[in-house]
Amino acid sequence: MLALLRRFLPLLSLACLPAAAAPVPVGAARVDITPALPIRLTGYPNRATEATNVAAPLSARALALGGDEGEGPVVLVVAEVLGVSEAFTAGVLADLQARRPLPRERFALAVTHQHNGPAIAGTAPFLFSRDLPADELARIDAYTAFLRQRLVEVALAALAARRPAELGWARGRWASPSTGAAGSTAGTSATPTSRAGWSTTTCPSCGRPARTAASAPCCSTMPATARP
Repeated sequence: MLALLRRFLPLLSLACLPAAAAPVPVGAARVDITPALPIRLTGYPNRATEATNVAAPLSARALALGGDEGEGPVVLVVAEVLGVSEAFTAGVLADLQARRPLPRERFALAVTHQHNGPAIAGTAPFLFSRDLPADELARIDAYTAFLRQRLVEVALAALAARRPAELGWARGRWASPSTGAAGSTAGTSATPTSRAGWSTTTCPSCGRPARTAASAPCCSTMPATARP
């Protein structure tokens, strides 16, 4: 989350005005990006089959800040998927720019990096350690095209939804519960990631350090989206 905030803060600062300044146009939108099933999930190589049911829907959200005058608005898009490639991001921006002018430096596409969502073409292509059947690849390609279209739609919807708003600026401090390291984040507040009853351990499924409930591995405690 902190990495995401650090990436967005320079963009947000482009749109922020002093408290006494005039209101800034701000718009937000959300769209559903749940895939058609069956489809391969991504995030863990030990999943041997496609997902066949949905436990919770997936969404993409967009935030547009600023008016069309001057340098124009800043558009931030976040999708509930594992990750996207640079080429995919460039494709989304190209489709968006075909609909309205928007410089590259005023657009950001980020992800929540959740491990219970669909595979996306060009993202972690070697995760499965083997070639997938042609029909599974076709479904991944179809979802990738669908996702690209939906991300353009949510960005346009946020731009269309802009209304006058007041932007605030804050500075917060955070401290790591495990190491005691401290830092500050300008433009937003950051809170410790620990919770009562949670601990840091190694997940038996992905093999990486993961915040987990003390009684279960991270893979079973993460919000499920689709499961085989």
